[in-house]
Order: sequence, then C-alpha cells, then structure tokens
Amino acid sequence: MYIPERHDHDKWQKKKDEHLAKWKSRHGKVDKDTKGNEEKSTNPSQPNKLSLSKSLTVALTTKLGVSDGDTAKIIEDAMKEAGKA
Repeated sequence: MYIPERHDHDKWQKKKDEHLAKWKSRHGKVDKDTKGNEEKSTNPSQPNKLSLSKSLTVALTTKLGVSDGDTAKIIEDAMKEAGKA
C-alpha cells in the first residue's frame, strides 16, 4: 500500500487500538458461537405455522380460486385442530 507522507506507526496503532476499545465498550462483547437472534425456534420438528399458513393461503386463493374469507376460515379451523392434536 502506498503511503504519501511519513507517519508514526506506533502513534497510529495506539489511536486505532483506543478507537477499537471505545467501539467495543459501546457495542458489548459479541459471542461468535451464536448466530443471530436466540429467540428463533431451535426445534426443527415444529414447522413454522406462519410460513405454512401463508403458503396455504396462496395455494387456496390462486390455484383453487377460494375467496379470502373462506381461506381465512379454513386456516383458522386447521390451526384449532392442530392445537388439539
């Protein structure tokens, strides 16, 4: 890398380290073992009900021509049945 003028590397490194320490103190420590938000479902056996209902809504309205009201009723009934099982 080309540096157009002379500089004191030690002074630059100290300033960089201070800036990094200040940034870390504001942002907290990041745990690299976690990926994203911990609130997401960690149980892969349970399907995402929202995604399933969206897919079902699209399929019922576009492929079968079911009205929005009827689609909502079908999904509501399915969710109630799923809760009983």
